[in-house]
Amino acid sequence: MTIEEKRIALICERVAEASGFVLVEANFRGKKGARILEAFIDGEENVTLEDCARASRAVSAELEADGLRDEIVRLDVSSPGVDRALKFPLQYGKHVGRRLAVETDDGKLEGTLLAADDDGKTIETAKEGERRAPFSSVKKAFVKISL
Repeated sequence: MTIEEKRIALICERVAEASGFVLVEANFRGKKGARILEAFIDGEENVTLEDCARASRAVSAELEADGLRDEIVRLDVSSPGVDRALKFPLQYGKHVGRRLAVETDDGKLEGTLLAADDDGKTIETAKEGERRAPFSSVKKAFVKISL
């Protein structure tokens, strides 16, 4: 990541936090002068289209004020969607009752998320019953969508 990209990612992070969200990921594509920035924000509640639009306008304004607007030709702000990993504890609460696939320090498990709090989450698996996993032990976690 270049120095400019790091500065831009910090702006995205600051804007997300000021809006009550976290910056899950900032992806830069393209070459200098034709860069596309994809910023993914999330929070305890679902992210709305209006939340994304407000964040986009705020990031654009800060990029302009910092003289970085010319670095980005397109700015896309969205929620991460179900195909992206859950990275922050605050993302789990809204998924209680859904199935998760989780990779921890102790191995992999799949089951229904029963609870999530500041310390970790409780998952009910078919093989092991209820299992508590502290967030510090989670390597990856994804929401499983069933059709």
